[in-house]
Formats: sequence, C-alpha cells, structure tokens
Amino acid sequence: MAALPKKMPRKRTTRKTKLRSEAIDRVCQIRLEGCHNVPTCLCHWRQIDISGMGLKSFDIFGAWGCAYCHEIVDRIGRGDLQVQLDFARAVFRTQAILVSEGKISYG
Repeated sequence: MAALPKKMPRKRTTRKTKLRSEAIDRVCQIRLEGCHNVPTCLCHWRQIDISGMGLKSFDIFGAWGCAYCHEIVDRIGRGDLQVQLDFARAVFRTQAILVSEGKISYG
C-alpha cells in the first residue's frame, strides 16, 4: 500500500511582518464593550482550514485590537456569535483602512 502524500508544511514565522507592524499605534477596530482602544496588535482570525493549534492565519485575516478585545476574541468569546461577528467586522474595517492607505491592494 502506497503512503499518502504529506501536506506541505506552511512556513511558520515569528518575525514581525509589515501588516503586524502596521497595527502599532492604531485604534482598536474590534471595539467590544470595555475596549481600551490602545495599544493595539494584529489579532488573527481563527477558523478551521486557515488556522489551527499553534498556527496563525495569514496576516491579511487580522484586525487591529487592544489587549482587552484580543483576550475576548481569542479565549473568552470564541463561542459567542456576536463577538465573532464584531471581530469579522473589525477584520473588514482593518482591511478597508489598509486599502485606503495603499498598504494592501486587490484585483
């Protein structure tokens, strides 16, 4: 019986990427109740097939978030549909800002 081909491992990086650096000194886009607004970091969207245990999603699927909002979306509110909806909106807001500033493009 032939061995199944292994999936190519996705490159893991710990270096600060351009999109992660863009989150510094920005206003939180997640904006949950109790938000601290600043300082912010890039909060990665978590979803089966694009992320997993110990593997972050691509930086384009991230939103600028303060420590408070990041804690909620990563741990406390993961099963809360309203929190996930607010986080998805934050990803879109972050992407729209980056497009308007010419930091990312599409098409």
